[in-house]
Amino acid sequence: MKMAYSRFLNDIGKRSEGSSIRKLYDMEMNDMISLGAGKPNPATFPLLSGSLKMPGEEQLTLTPALLNFALQYSKTDGYPPLVEKLKSLTLRLHNPPRWQDTRLIVTSGSQNGVHAALSLMMNVGDYVIIEEPNYCGTISIFQQFLPKWLPVAVDNLGMRPDALRALLSRWRPEDVCHTTTAVPKALPASYLSMDTDGRVLRFDSFSKTIGGGLRVGYVTGPEPLVRKILYHLHVSIMHTSGLSQLNKSGGLIAEGIVSSMKRRENVLLDNKILLAAVYLDPMNRILLDNDRTSKGKEALYEIAVRIKEMKSQTEIHEPEQVRNIDKSSSSDSDSASSNKEIDFDSYLDTIEQAKVKRHRSENAAAVDIKNTRFQQDFFGALMEVKKFDRSSKVTVEEAIPAYPEIVKDVARAVTAMPPTQVKGITDADKLLHNEGRVRKVSAVPGCTFMTDENKPCPYMRLSFSFVSKEKMEVGIQRIALAIKDYHQNKQ
Repeated sequence: MKMAYSRFLNDIGKRSEGSSIRKLYDMEMNDMISLGAGKPNPATFPLLSGSLKMPGEEQLTLTPALLNFALQYSKTDGYPPLVEKLKSLTLRLHNPPRWQDTRLIVTSGSQNGVHAALSLMMNVGDYVIIEEPNYCGTISIFQQFLPKWLPVAVDNLGMRPDALRALLSRWRPEDVCHTTTAVPKALPASYLSMDTDGRVLRFDSFSKTIGGGLRVGYVTGPEPLVRKILYHLHVSIMHTSGLSQLNKSGGLIAEGIVSSMKRRENVLLDNKILLAAVYLDPMNRILLDNDRTSKGKEALYEIAVRIKEMKSQTEIHEPEQVRNIDKSSSSDSDSASSNKEIDFDSYLDTIEQAKVKRHRSENAAAVDIKNTRFQQDFFGALMEVKKFDRSSKVTVEEAIPAYPEIVKDVARAVTAMPPTQVKGITDADKLLHNEGRVRKVSAVPGCTFMTDENKPCPYMRLSFSFVSKEKMEVGIQRIALAIKDYHQNKQ
């Protein structure tokens, strides 16, 4: 039976018919003489030629023909060779059951597509079923429609079926005028791959694989709905930047993704802490070869030693430069700027010198630490951890409580299970805006990812992909000092 897609659209969506001029681009052919599109003369374009070097030996030569496309008005649904490559990729990854009824168009990042879709489908006061926490960009778009939230709790695998079942058991259909589900996390089997009815809109992005500044994404879904999104783009962005889509035969985008993901894999798997976390995960430990398994276990032991030492200390000593920040001023912007400035380079030197001194003292007193009973007990416990594997069919969150006691603290720290919640902190947003500003450190408060942003939330998100390891260490120390300040200011 044919789906009546008009019932998913709001009044704006039903009226949206796009731009007549934009539709002319769909009619153009190679031998057509177009006198109606209002295109500027390519002879006036400022770029004549150039080249772009990809990782490895691949290079894109910017010929006059390619630059003419990049700087000229083009079709709203995307550069045809790129669209064909993305279709091939989507078919290979998801194999949608209703592929013959599916359409794919290029957008200026996935959020551009999400915004267009909701602008055409949402009404003020609609009910929304949504994972919580969720991507803050999606929540911000929904908030414009004053939605009635129906949040569903998640775990490390995504939306919890028991929580969704409990929500649906209280469902009163007469109260629900429209329902939208936003699921930003990747799942083993995508919704698109299971869509036998033609109900799924999928939004993809190149921001994390190639570069966020390119602003290239794409939306895939039922042709009638994607066509309405296309019409919305007709009268808003017109089309994604030609320079962002530029490639020869659509191939370099795909090659760029593969190359970028290979580089990312090498960088990530060079991180011993990540290897330690993967080792602790029964479902993913199989990804590690013998060398990376050994590195992961060594990292776990090093962290275990540090935790053991921290527990034996009665007081944490901060470097003098950090400890001596003037905390007598208030936390507004003027007083924050009057705090004693830290010479960052000198501070890093101090940290490194402290490490050297610590290593020297450790070598003098505990050079044979690997021969201690603690090390034997710990690596023995890791053998027990290894008994949990894919055949156990348990997640890392479920496995950690069953791990030997000597491993549990390390496992929770490395995998952040449960999510880090600092004892005594009820509102991370206030902490970051006040004490965090004074200490010159920022993070994203957890409330940003919740449907009720005004409700106090004890969590915060610390991103580690961009800053150097040295700055991360300094940043974490500043977070720690901000938390201490928070407790002192409450007294």
